[in-house]
Amino acid sequence: MGHTVVSPTLAIVENNYRKAQHSAAQFFQTWVKCSTLVQAKNEFEIRNQEAFKVDDSVRTFQKIIIPFYFAAGLVQCVFLVVMLDAAFFKEMKDAQFWYSLICIFSGIAPIGCSLFAGYCFHKIHFQGDLVVANRVHLNRGWLAAFLLACIVYLTFVILITAFSSNAGEYDLIIVPILAIIELVLGIPALAGLSMSIMTFIKNRHVKRLEKKSNAMLNWSEKCATHYRNYRLYHKLFNNGNPELQLELQSSPQIARAIQYYEGHWNNDSLSQLQ
Repeated sequence: MGHTVVSPTLAIVENNYRKAQHSAAQFFQTWVKCSTLVQAKNEFEIRNQEAFKVDDSVRTFQKIIIPFYFAAGLVQCVFLVVMLDAAFFKEMKDAQFWYSLICIFSGIAPIGCSLFAGYCFHKIHFQGDLVVANRVHLNRGWLAAFLLACIVYLTFVILITAFSSNAGEYDLIIVPILAIIELVLGIPALAGLSMSIMTFIKNRHVKRLEKKSNAMLNWSEKCATHYRNYRLYHKLFNNGNPELQLELQSSPQIARAIQYYEGHWNNDSLSQLQ
């Protein structure tokens, strides 16, 4: 017993073609976004190419220093908060919350000051003179900013320590020592923090690019599936309706989306944009 093939309706044929068109449009919109992400990723890597050239051992050392730096800063912060509270606000009962808040901010401020000093230090570069031999130039502005930050930082810590210490006692000498340690560790720690942030941003670019690349493949696959169904229903419709023959439709967008899905993208492959 033979099987009768039911001819699809015109609406079914046209609906599959519209789905293929929609998938192709979504594919190209994703491709544009993907191209923008590739450009942003390349520009970011070019801007920071010198930082990414740092040796892995140096980069690892800088990252290891980070917890030691913050540990020294945290211990010093505790000392400063206690000393400031005891020296200025211990007898003040009113608005005790605000006094405590001021102490906490004053204790945290040296961490920001040491990070700023480390930032200034990394901006100091020695460069040979292009005209006069054996002549070296350096960024005097950044050097002055680095020295000023160190002087302000150490002066603040030493004054608070001297004000809080009793005559003849040196039990708080650890606070200025911690300040010096924090300044020294702040230089590599800042580089480690900067590299960690840049690595995070780079990985985020890569993940977003991978996500859009997968979306491109999904939309191209949907376009190929819908267009294949359209061609099948188009053929069945024409076979079932000899008096009403439909012309097979297509578009450059659909053709190129299918080419991408099949691995043929001419000279516009995403890998060539990276």
